Amino acid sequence: MVLTAWLSRRESRAAPQRRNLMLRVVGVDPKLLTGDDNPSGPADRTRYTVMGMSVCVTAIFSGCALVIALTLATGRFNAVYPVLGLIWALFIFNVDRWVVSSVDYGRLDESGSPRWNAVFGVSRRVALLVVRLSIAVLIGVSISEPVIMLVFSHELEAKFDDGHARRTREITDEVNADPYWATLYANEYSRLEVAKKEVSDAATAVAQANSALDAEQGGWAGTGQIGFGDRTNERRGDLKRAQERYDKAVTDRAKAQFDYDIAKVSSDEKRAGELTRRLDDLNRPHGIGDRERALAELARQDPSVRVMQNVMRGLILLVDLAPLLLKLTSPRSPHERNLKARVRDQLVRHDRRLALAADEEDQKDRYRHDRSVAHDKVVVDNQFRIEGEREARDTDFEIRSLVASHAERVRGSGLDAVDDVGFHHSSQPEASPSGGPSTIDPQESAVWDRAATGPVVDQQWQLLWHIENADLALAWRTPYLARHVSDTSATPELVAVKRVDLPERRRSSTGWREVNSLPSDGTEISPYVTRVLHAGYDPKFGWFVVTPFYANGTVQKLMDEATDVLTLSRALTITEQLLRGLLAAFTHDGKNLVHFDIKPSNIAFDDAGQVRIIDWGLAEAIDRDHSATLDGAHGFSLWYAPPEQINAKPGGNSNWVSPLCDIRAVGAVLYAMITGQPPLKLEAKWAGLLDDEGVKPGSDNELASLITGAKPVPLSDFFAVNGLDTDALAPLSQLLGQWLHPRATRRVGREGDEPVHESALRELAAVVEGLRRADVVHMEVGAHALPNVPAPRPMAMGDAPNADFDFGRNAATAIESLPKEGF
Repeated sequence: MVLTAWLSRRESRAAPQRRNLMLRVVGVDPKLLTGDDNPSGPADRTRYTVMGMSVCVTAIFSGCALVIALTLATGRFNAVYPVLGLIWALFIFNVDRWVVSSVDYGRLDESGSPRWNAVFGVSRRVALLVVRLSIAVLIGVSISEPVIMLVFSHELEAKFDDGHARRTREITDEVNADPYWATLYANEYSRLEVAKKEVSDAATAVAQANSALDAEQGGWAGTGQIGFGDRTNERRGDLKRAQERYDKAVTDRAKAQFDYDIAKVSSDEKRAGELTRRLDDLNRPHGIGDRERALAELARQDPSVRVMQNVMRGLILLVDLAPLLLKLTSPRSPHERNLKARVRDQLVRHDRRLALAADEEDQKDRYRHDRSVAHDKVVVDNQFRIEGEREARDTDFEIRSLVASHAERVRGSGLDAVDDVGFHHSSQPEASPSGGPSTIDPQESAVWDRAATGPVVDQQWQLLWHIENADLALAWRTPYLARHVSDTSATPELVAVKRVDLPERRRSSTGWREVNSLPSDGTEISPYVTRVLHAGYDPKFGWFVVTPFYANGTVQKLMDEATDVLTLSRALTITEQLLRGLLAAFTHDGKNLVHFDIKPSNIAFDDAGQVRIIDWGLAEAIDRDHSATLDGAHGFSLWYAPPEQINAKPGGNSNWVSPLCDIRAVGAVLYAMITGQPPLKLEAKWAGLLDDEGVKPGSDNELASLITGAKPVPLSDFFAVNGLDTDALAPLSQLLGQWLHPRATRRVGREGDEPVHESALRELAAVVEGLRRADVVHMEVGAHALPNVPAPRPMAMGDAPNADFDFGRNAATAIESLPKEGF
């Protein structure tokens, strides 16, 4: 009794769940179909139950049909097919659920009153019908064919058997009649026939020899004597030779017969294998394509097959479209009206809660913002005051320490104490230590005073006066003209003492690089690289290097003053010497030294007029794989540095470090010597990033982006607007465009493991040879020789030759068109 009661209660609870299963399939809450607010609940329950059953039937039918289709298509059943059928059935199941459960809940207008649309408007009905109908047609066509093939499976198999028998006979006759198989043993057959003929000929010779011997012994041939004699012995020898020939011919025939039998068997085996292979291809399982062709043949022979096909397709199409048709053809139910009303009330209440919460959050945000601004202001004011006091105190202490220490150090040497060593940055001339003029011509030795004294660096080098520094931003690095304290002659040997970092920066990486880049014992590693006579650290002066004084100035001075004629030949010679000097530094002592700051002001001329590369403050010795000890950050000269050097970030990747950086800088120097201005400066003017004072304030980032992303105007444009022979100068323009390429790997075409400097020298030599043949190397170059400037035109951005630079827009907008990826 207890068990019966428990089963009854369990059945009563399970029955509603089973009854509500179809309702939940179509997304209906059974609770909304009961109660006084939905008097048509039973009718709606029946309607949605039918829809749910339709969705389930369609999904099951689609999954089973896919399994059948896959089996017929491949000719065999696979355990994977039911899994694929289940996935397909779930897809169709959920698509149909979405179709039948979709309800348009409308929206609220500006006044807040609800405004509802129909469940499906005309356009939505048409769109949904087209999409769902397309899927249904595809499914119906793909599934109806396998089902029809199952119906006519016996007829199809009979047709396959007839065709298989006919094709088997055709293939057998075709393979057996193929003359190719006879060619496989033709050589052996020919040798066998020759051997047989040789046996026949040898047998005939033996018979003839026997006859001759009998005749000779019988006395009716030859000598006519009966018995044995000399002629008889000759006949016996002939018989022996004939017999040996016959024996050999028999042996050869046996061997040829054996070879022929082997070749014949091999040919027969190959022919049988080919026949088996072709019959195996014929015996492969029939796929859905074969069945479709056979079914089409049956349809042509019997019209009832065509009728059956159309009927099956129509039935499957109706089954697949059943959920959609039920949804579209059914009127709007009270359940849907009730559901929309409930959702509308919930949305209205939710919007009200959101409005109140947003107002409270705005008040909190305003209060937090006001408090944060007040706090930040107090913090900034305190920091500014503290930093100002600390800076004033530290500056006063450093100046006092420097003056006191220097005075104490030089007092015992008999030299004059100078309080402002290293702190004088004025560009105006200053009095010489001896009271003479502030600037002198080193060639005019009469102005030198043997007793003249000045500040001393490292107790060896007596400073005389400043040498003009072209880079105003590095005034503290201004070099000094100096002499050794032991050189008291009337015409002392002048040297340049350059401070490469400040005294307080005891462990500066910048100063350390320049001091340790080149040998500091005066060794000359190349005729085109400056010698470092001495280098080190002075506590009062800072890091310093001592080099020869080059009175002939630099390439920058040659370009600016234009007092000397600059020809294309001289510019190319300077470039060649520059590359050879960089190659010597790169290969010296296995250090792989890279300069990283090649520019006209760092290329001096010695007394012989040859190039001397100076200022190795950014130089770095890299490894064989071109990696360095840098953390990614690095200094650069904006107009001459390559894009990868400009884009280097602190803490970033240092794989950009390579001698290809110097190749790009060398190309920029040559470009500047020929056109009178560095690469991309003309483009920067066109983009509105420069004015008469230089770079416009706030345009540094845009200018850097322009330099790192764009290609400069080709030399051919400068040659063309100035009426020069562009065809003869085209190789030079192409080579310079290659060296200035934004991507480092595109600048030089290397051969093997040679340094890139050698590759660049080889390319330069080839171009120079062509220019000499064209007799254009003696033409003048520079701004005065090429006064006409090309007109603005679309700018090539990196490797995107179709990208244009619109000079009509402002600079900030123009820079946005640059490539964002790094180089």
